[in-house]
Formats: sequence, structure tokens, C-alpha cells
Amino acid sequence: MLRGEEMQSNEMVGKYIRKSTRQNWSEADMQEAIRTVENGDMGWLAASKRYGVPQATLRRRAQNRNKRVKGSKKGLGRYERNKIAHRFRVDKKMAGWDWLLGFRARNPDISLRSPEATSAARAQGFNKPQVQKFFDLLEQTVAEHNIGFDRIFNMDESAISTVQRPQKILATKGRKQIGAITSAERGVHTTVVCCMNPIGVYIPPTLIFARKRWKSELIDDAPTGTLGLCQETGWMTGELFYQWIKHFIKFSHTSQTNKTILLLDGHTSHKHLAALLLAKENGIIMLCIPPHCTHRLQPLDVSFFGPLSTFYNQAITKWLKNNPGRTVTAYQVGKLFAEAYERSATMENSVSGFKKTGIHPFNSNIFPDWMFAAASVTDLPEQNEAENVLPVHQLPQTPQPDDTAVILNEEMCNALDSTTRVSVESIIPIPKASTSCKRKNRKRQGTALLTSTPNMEEAKAKAEEKRIVLERRAKRQQVTKNLWVDESNEDEIIDPFFGVEDDDDEDPACIYCNSLYSQSRSGEVWVRCQICRKWTCELCL
Repeated sequence: MLRGEEMQSNEMVGKYIRKSTRQNWSEADMQEAIRTVENGDMGWLAASKRYGVPQATLRRRAQNRNKRVKGSKKGLGRYERNKIAHRFRVDKKMAGWDWLLGFRARNPDISLRSPEATSAARAQGFNKPQVQKFFDLLEQTVAEHNIGFDRIFNMDESAISTVQRPQKILATKGRKQIGAITSAERGVHTTVVCCMNPIGVYIPPTLIFARKRWKSELIDDAPTGTLGLCQETGWMTGELFYQWIKHFIKFSHTSQTNKTILLLDGHTSHKHLAALLLAKENGIIMLCIPPHCTHRLQPLDVSFFGPLSTFYNQAITKWLKNNPGRTVTAYQVGKLFAEAYERSATMENSVSGFKKTGIHPFNSNIFPDWMFAAASVTDLPEQNEAENVLPVHQLPQTPQPDDTAVILNEEMCNALDSTTRVSVESIIPIPKASTSCKRKNRKRQGTALLTSTPNMEEAKAKAEEKRIVLERRAKRQQVTKNLWVDESNEDEIIDPFFGVEDDDDEDPACIYCNSLYSQSRSGEVWVRCQICRKWTCELCL
């Protein structure tokens, strides 16, 4: 690897010895010679001797017959055509170490950095139109309902485990492998729900344990007021979110006369109809953050969950040292989480999170243009819900620089001489997405008020559709048990509820999940029973 100190050291630059006297003239002399010839003061030969420039080169430059460079600027000239060695690798089309060191010396504002890993979805989602729409909707909602900044809350879920992530330690040089004790190889997942506002007020957290039956001992040593819930997978669901809304109402004292804005992401559990109705009845205005923008727009992600994760790992490590031979289970999670929560739930973290996201103090221009550079590959406009958007994984790729060299073509090499300073974008332009390939029928959920009338009506429609599907599924399962075969005609199946089944049904429904064949995924296998002649998808078997 190349160290920064070595990159800036002149000792790293090789002692290059020119093998030719070509292009040893200066650009200033060439420019004066061209001007003299064009004014008619001297001829080609006299001007070349007077200013010390080659006559043939002066003639080509003055008559603009050089295909590579224009005017008095230098280029590689005939070095490459005559196969004379130069500082650029012709076979690999790559600049050498000497050029890279010289380029960095000529451009001190460019440094070697480790890029932050950004998923394709975040690169596409965090774009300027979406962010501006969020700030406009937030400002409009605050003004319309006359809500103070102390009534703006942000809630989000995060995951903790019974297995900590080992921290860095000091060790002797030369050791090939350094080990650290962890609680187990695979941990038990627990969801943490936190909520805070811009003045350092925290709603007591919620812990969702991955288990079927609840035991009060799980939160004996948890932070005061903690809401304990359980679910088989340990993830947030619509029913659990309804319980959390009641918990939030209790501690925030929200009502129709004391409304609050609740900022949260667009997870499907946050659109549970019962939770939305309860929130609207108690004056909670739920504002959805644009998708894939929570790493910038969600205060909890910006300033709280990072310290919480660090302190929680430290708490587990300390517990393992004080309890040798034991492992962390769900019964220790509450106590360990309380230790980390008390250190991270500070006013400083809360104020910093809302300030860095531009929510309070309100600043819709908090993010500079370079933060949207990752989204500029698609140049996405403001996205409507039914808009077709190109998948990021199908974007054309362009060569990118690594830590050791910059890939250059011949034209770029000619333009980069010892006196020219260029931007990185001129060397490696940002790729542009093609509009020929689009994802069809892709419904996108942007920033919106989840408790508004249109969203509430949509949630009611989805709940009613789900109820009908569940009732239909229950009827089919009951009827399937009563199917019998007519011995006189084994090919005909008599269904006591639906009558004689049509074997030529082009769009059958699965007898277990009730999903239609036309709605199945590409490549999904369907199986037909030889007795009842009913169809089912392979995943339900």
C-alpha cells in the first residue's frame, strides 16, 4: 500500500533521464514564434532560430495541423509514434508511479481517501428533489398545525445481539492472528425501539425479544419505563407498532390540543391501520422519511445508534470478563442495554442529531451538493409513487481509480502536462444512466404524511383486501378437507362448496396461501395433487 507520507516525498520520484531533446522548448517561446510568423514579422526559419523552437513544429502549430494538441501547448508528440520510452505505460494504458506522485504534487487539494460504502439503493434514493420535498412537507406541516420544535419526535428501530463485535486491541507486532472472546458464534436478535426530540427528551425505549411467550424477568434491569414485547422473530410488526403507539401517547402526552409530529421510516409495520387510527385520534402526525435517506435525514441514525452500539459492545465485553465461563442470554440483554442506553441517551446526542439533519434548527440547505454526487449517476427527478425508475444495478460502469494508479487514455495523457491542474471529474467523469431499460409497474413510496386522509384510505383498502383474502383462504382450507372423488368419474372432482371444478382453469389459486398463479414469481414451481386435482405453489408444501 502507498502511504501518504511516501506519496508526498520527493525521494519516491524516480530519477528520470530524457532520451531525446524533443520538446525542450518552452510554451512561451512557441507562442511568441507563432505570433511573429502570423504577423509577418519573420519567416519560419528566422522565427525558429530567434525563439529556439523547431521549424517543423512551428509550421504545424501555426497552420493548426497538429491532431493531438492545439496552439503552443506541449504533448507527447512523436514519442509514442516512434516507440520512444516515456512515462506512460502503452501496454497497460496506465500512468506510472512517477506521474502519479507528480500529479498529486501539482494538485495538493486532492488527497487519498477511503470511500464510504454506499449501497446502490441509497445512492439512488438520496437525491436533491426527494430531500427538498421532505423539508417542504415538514415546514408546511409545522406551520399548518402550529407545532413547536419540542413536539417533533423521531422514532426508529435498531438491532442488538447477545454476541458483541470485538473491539481493536493492542498486540505484539508479527502475530498472525489475534483472538477475542465472544459470547457465542451466533447471537439472539433483539429489536430496540428508541424515540427522542430536539431538546433531549427521550421516550422510554422498547425491547422486542425473539420468543413466543413473555416473561417479566426479561426487563428487570432495563431502563426505567421500558416497554417489553415479544415476537417469534424479534422484528417489529404492525400489531407491535400499535402497542408502541400507546406507549408513545402515554409518555409524550400528545392529544388533539397538543399535537406532535412523529418522524419515522416507511417500513410496512408503520402503516398498520389500527396504529394509524390510534395515532390520528390522539393528534400524532406521522411524517414518513424518504426511502433510503435515513442515514442522512433520521436523527437517531445520525447521532444516537452509533454510540449506542459501541457502548453496548463494551458492556458485553466487560460482562464476559467479570463472568468467566458464562455466555450472554436474553435475560442479560436488559441490564447490558440499560448501561449502554444511559451513556448514549444524552442531550448532546439528541441536539446534534436534529441539527445535523437540518430539522432543528430548520435548514433545508444543510446538505452540500457533493453529498448528492452518488445520486447524480441517475439524475433522478422528483419521484412519484407510480414512476418508473431504472434499477441502479443496471447502470453502465466506467473504470475507477484504485489506490495505486489512475487509468488514462492517450488524449488525457496529452492534456496533463507539468503545468496543468485538472479536476478529478475531468479524468473520471460520473457515469450517466441509460433510459432504455426501466423497471415497470414499480410503486415507490416517497415522503408523505401517513396519517393524512389519502394514506388512511389506502391503508383501509389494504386492510379490507387482506381480510377478504384471509376469509377466502379459511373457506378453501375448510372445503379442501371435505373434497371427495366420484367413483363413477375419477377425473371429475366434486367440491361441496364450489361445485364441480373446472380442470381448464387458466389462473388457479394455491390451496394454502390463496395466491394466484398469475401473481407468482418468475420460475416458481406449482404442483397439482393427483387426488383432489388442486394446485399449490412449491413454497407452501
